[in-house]
Amino acid sequence: MIAGNSRAPRQPALFTPYEMGGESPKVIPFAGPPAAKREPAPKVPRRQRITEAEQPSLSFSRPISSRRHAPPADPTIFCDARVASPAHRSLAAAIDLTMVAVSMAILLSIFYIIGARVESPKLASILAGAGAALVALFYYAFWAIVGTETIGMRWTGLRILTFDGCTPVRPQRLARLASGLLGLIAGGLGILWILVDEEQLAWHDHISKTFPSPDIPGR
Repeated sequence: MIAGNSRAPRQPALFTPYEMGGESPKVIPFAGPPAAKREPAPKVPRRQRITEAEQPSLSFSRPISSRRHAPPADPTIFCDARVASPAHRSLAAAIDLTMVAVSMAILLSIFYIIGARVESPKLASILAGAGAALVALFYYAFWAIVGTETIGMRWTGLRILTFDGCTPVRPQRLARLASGLLGLIAGGLGILWILVDEEQLAWHDHISKTFPSPDIPGR
C-alpha cells in the first residue's frame, strides 16, 4: 500500500466539452488555393446596350456578289424611228443632184451669154468640174445653215433625226455635211458603208449622230 496523498499525474484535456459551457472547440481553418481575381467587365455606354430583342435581324435570301455585271451594250440608235433604206436615200440623192445639175446649167448659160470663152478644152473641163463641186457644196450648205432638209429629202418624205429621235440643230447638220464630204473624198467609201453596216448607217451618220428617217417627228 502506498502511503501519502500523492495522486497519479493526469494529462490535461486538450479540448473543453462544448456541452458543459466551455469554450467552443478550437478549429484550425484549412487554407485552400487562392481564388482567381476576376477583372471588372468593361463599361459599355448606355447607347450601345442593345438587348437581343431590340437588335434587328438581317436576313438575306442569297449572298450578294461584289462583282458588277456590265449592262448589255446599247444600240447605236436609241429612238424607235426607222432608218431610211438605201433605195429611199438614193432617190432623194438623185433629186438633189438633179437640182445641182439644173443650177449648174443655169450658171453655164449665164457664163455663155455674157460671152466668156475658154479656148482650152482641158481647162474648160477643170473649170466645169470645180464649178459643179462649188454649186453642190453651196446647195447642201445652204440647207444645213437654214436648218432644214434638202429638196430631195422633203420630196421623198425623209427627215433628219438625231439618235435620240430629236430634230438636229445647226452644228449637227454642218457636222453631217462635213463628214459626208469626208466619206465622198475617200472614194465614196463613207457613202457605200450603208451596204455593210448593221443599221444601214453611213460614215456621216455615225460621226454626226444623225440619220435620215421616213418617220416624221410628232406624228
